Amino acid sequence: MIKVRRMISPRPVLDEIREGNDEVVEWADVHESAFMGSSGATVDGAEEIMRDHPSLGGSVDEYPQRDRADPHLIALARSIRKGVGGGPTAVIVTEENPRGGNKIPQVAEKYGIKSCNVVGMFKREKWTF
Repeated sequence: MIKVRRMISPRPVLDEIREGNDEVVEWADVHESAFMGSSGATVDGAEEIMRDHPSLGGSVDEYPQRDRADPHLIALARSIRKGVGGGPTAVIVTEENPRGGNKIPQVAEKYGIKSCNVVGMFKREKWTF
């Protein structure tokens, strides 16, 4: 999925992952090509999302220490959704609860972007183990 650019994420997600110390950091380092730099449109989109949803991922006082990547992730998905001729459909994969708070699933939905958890992605991709 990464090689054919079906699984991508904005660079701020990689930066946030690298703040941790677990297997996800190792995976992200090996698959660094999945993380793309932000275009001007994506940065503008992220700024718009933060203006419209200043407490995305936590309280305003916690930003930008926490969840700095969230608005960039939604903006990237939004820019893909606006693709020429309908373009590809972007789905955000997140483990955040889709039922509460001002989190990725709720904010993404306001922009017409679907989200699912990892198991949901497995089902969407029809993966079996």
